[in-house]
Amino acid sequence: MRLENKVVFISGAGGGMGRVAATMFAQEGAKIVVNDYRADAVEETVQMVHDAGGEAVGAPGDVSVAADVQRAIHAGEETFGLVNV
Repeated sequence: MRLENKVVFISGAGGGMGRVAATMFAQEGAKIVVNDYRADAVEETVQMVHDAGGEAVGAPGDVSVAADVQRAIHAGEETFGLVNV
């Protein structure tokens, strides 16, 4: 587990490559902050990470909006501590 105790923020994690990245980082031991503008897709990815034995928190929002990014980072830090990646 190369990424054990690391917290990773992944935007676009509601599907496609972002979702794959979230599950792969989790398999390496990272705790995942799942971000996407589609809240339902965020929850699906969080559930997939949990089902695979990983840890994740959903943080829906638009990365082009600074306040949304700040909220997402804050959600990750509140849940897991400092975001590393």
